Amino acid sequence: MARIGLFFGTNSGSTRKIAKQIKKRFDDDTMAEPVNINKATVDDLLAYDYLILGTPTLGDGLLPGIEAECDDESWAEALVKFKGTSFAGKTVALFGLGDQDTYGHEFVNGLILLYDFFKDAGAKIVGAWPTDGYDFTESQSVIDDKFVGLAIDQDIQPELTAERVERLAQADRSRVRFEHLSTTGRRSPSAPTPCRGQGRSHEERARPAARAWAGGFCGRGLDPDSGL
Repeated sequence: MARIGLFFGTNSGSTRKIAKQIKKRFDDDTMAEPVNINKATVDDLLAYDYLILGTPTLGDGLLPGIEAECDDESWAEALVKFKGTSFAGKTVALFGLGDQDTYGHEFVNGLILLYDFFKDAGAKIVGAWPTDGYDFTESQSVIDDKFVGLAIDQDIQPELTAERVERLAQADRSRVRFEHLSTTGRRSPSAPTPCRGQGRSHEERARPAARAWAGGFCGRGLDPDSGL
């Protein structure tokens, strides 16, 4: 069974597309295929020690769901069903989609809703993401000057998405490798390698944020509350 579960909520399909981009950077032994949260049960999430969860921000800073005028249920309804479930022992990283121009006053606010829920449920949240390179007015998803997860803007900065997703993937590969080494003392034969054709200059650009993302799995106890 894969070690990382990847779940997303969506309305227009944009978050699903980002989830697929993330999955392409991992082999099947490391990461499962992305699953729409409206098709998942709580047991599906609990089957994994590591989770990557994605969401857009809709309406007045809402998670996707019926209240946000989506056609289908999504994160809003899922969190109601998951209430009371312990996610202790799980490590969770987040990614969120938003629009810095039209909704710059509530940019990726949906992230904080997932962050609060899973942290309160006992999960360890990792992956604080630098706010450098973004131009927004306000976001509830910023703690200690960092987003609580990867922020993606397909409306204003689509040209940066591939690099940001690759930085996320590099960091999560590092986390999984480190966890395997710390528990077994040897490298997993199925540990994923960097994507083919990835240039050295791209790797060098990715390292600072990747190291930040990797902190949660690398035994340094870093999370969005403690800073990086």
